[in-house]
Amino acid sequence: MTDLLPPLAVLGVSLQLVFIVTAHQAVADVEPDDKGLASGIYETSNHLLGGSIGVAVYAVVIAAYDYRAAFLAAAVLVVVLGTAAISQSGRTA
Repeated sequence: MTDLLPPLAVLGVSLQLVFIVTAHQAVADVEPDDKGLASGIYETSNHLLGGSIGVAVYAVVIAAYDYRAAFLAAAVLVVVLGTAAISQSGRTA
């Protein structure tokens, strides 16, 4: 329980922020008539590329170490990328 709760808590909070910011950034500079298309392209690439790369990375970490290391890697990755996304959002807003 103590191995799972902290990383999952960080993921639960961070992922909400990251998905909101990245979805907004994906369609921020797009003409209103093209926002649906841009959103669809973003979501497709997010699910296909992001999910497959994430699964591959975490599978390697689990094979090399254990589940705790994979959760820790996920938490660190979300914090780093979330911080980058939020700082990028502040520049364009």
